[in-house]
Amino acid sequence: MILKNKQNQGFTMVEVVVAAVIFALTAAGFYATISALTAPAEAKTQEVTAAFLAKQKLEELRTAVNADDWDTGTEATGYGLENNHTYNNEPPVIVDGITYQIQYTVIPVGETNSFNQTGRQVSMTISW
Repeated sequence: MILKNKQNQGFTMVEVVVAAVIFALTAAGFYATISALTAPAEAKTQEVTAAFLAKQKLEELRTAVNADDWDTGTEATGYGLENNHTYNNEPPVIVDGITYQIQYTVIPVGETNSFNQTGRQVSMTISW
């Protein structure tokens, strides 16, 4: 009787299936991790954009309104300053395909000073 020396001729089907399952589970874990980290990053990007838009609108209000005629000047018209009310007519701003809506309220605060002026408080909401 002659015995043949069996040499390694590759992987068995069971080994291939086990390796494929391990690879699939590992890949699914990486995908889930990346997906879980991407969503908060996108939300933070939107929050940063909203903060930038708020800063931009506040700067526009600050430069558009003359301190001597805050409520009566022509610059105050249309900014919601003349009647201390909520201003909702801002056109939506679209950044990177996301629509941001700006809404703000201006109210007087504090005592009237010697120039017959009071301070103003601006409350702003930006939704997307």
